[in-house]
Amino acid sequence: GYTKQRYGLRWLTGASVAMSLLTFGILWQGLRDTSAREDHVAALANDATGWEVKVMDVASENDRTLRAWADVQAALVRDSIVPATGRMLLTVMKDSLRAAPVVGDCLLIQGEAEPIDRVPDPGGFDLRQWASSHGAAHECFAAADHWTVIGNARGWLSVFDGARSQIAQWLRDSGLPDRERGLVKALLLGARDELDPDQRTAFVHSGTVHILAVSGTHVGIIYLAVIWALTFLGKGKHGRRVRGLVALLVLWSYAGLTGFSPSVLRATVMFSLFTVAEMVRWQAGSLSNLAAAAFLLLFLDPSMLLQLGFQLSFLAVLGIVILHRPITLLWAPPNAVVGFFWSLLVVSLSAQAFTLPLCLYMFHAFPMWFLPANMVVVGVVGLAVYGGILV
Repeated sequence: GYTKQRYGLRWLTGASVAMSLLTFGILWQGLRDTSAREDHVAALANDATGWEVKVMDVASENDRTLRAWADVQAALVRDSIVPATGRMLLTVMKDSLRAAPVVGDCLLIQGEAEPIDRVPDPGGFDLRQWASSHGAAHECFAAADHWTVIGNARGWLSVFDGARSQIAQWLRDSGLPDRERGLVKALLLGARDELDPDQRTAFVHSGTVHILAVSGTHVGIIYLAVIWALTFLGKGKHGRRVRGLVALLVLWSYAGLTGFSPSVLRATVMFSLFTVAEMVRWQAGSLSNLAAAAFLLLFLDPSMLLQLGFQLSFLAVLGIVILHRPITLLWAPPNAVVGFFWSLLVVSLSAQAFTLPLCLYMFHAFPMWFLPANMVVVGVVGLAVYGGILV
């Protein structure tokens, strides 16, 4: 006969581990939080007239200005340079005689840091909330003659800068009209500096604006496309390892081409863990791998937890992990080509299902046409992204 299993208090193990991790996270966040320190930008803003900063991510760019998230490294206070910490939203006027700052550049800025305290119009864009999601509460404006590049700290990451510049130049020389060129550049590189404002508005209203921000959706499309293309290698040890190595190479090369933006790095780390788990046949499931990726990223930078981009990235991947297979099994494509587009569409729908509630809460808008628009757009975008990498 069968012996009845008595689990008793075995559940306490999981609860104890969860509480231990939560306690560790709170303590680690407290140790890494610099907002209350005397050298934080908030404490120095009233007296500082200049800053040394490092560009971490470009928020937007046009012909005249560049806006970027910058980590503060030092401040000029009463003619003395003092160490400083924190992050600010930096806006610099471009100079036609020199190149615009790029991610990794260290700048000397002459200007004051002002608190971001403007109250938005009802239903309008909330700059405070947007900046807060990136860990910034101050902004600084620098005219063209009030900033200078003093170095670049990208290190080995700079190996991709040449390729990124060549792709941008290739697009400029391709003969594409301005609108089409700006759209292709946004889709492939995540650079929206040439995107027409009317195009941006159309994507927002249709609920497909996520395809213009290179992030988890793009990385997921690339990951699934590579895995699908290499299914012929089989499920043996050799096939798994070759497929995994190719996937890792493609994912990290694409991250380099997009400038290693934080959103792409988050998604690349997550899918890299999935790939390694498949290569070595870890027994942990996808949810465990996702939790491991979250732990790793938050260990390196606990402030990510409050960043909207981090929340959306993990919700998108969580949606893919939970819903991708059930939705995929709802329909059997008649051939491999249709199956490829069906897989891309399922990725988008799975991600949208989990990110939509947060988007509704943050932006107070529901894109009525997001489902039919995604059914048409996402498959084409997936082909464009994958084909663009091959080209």
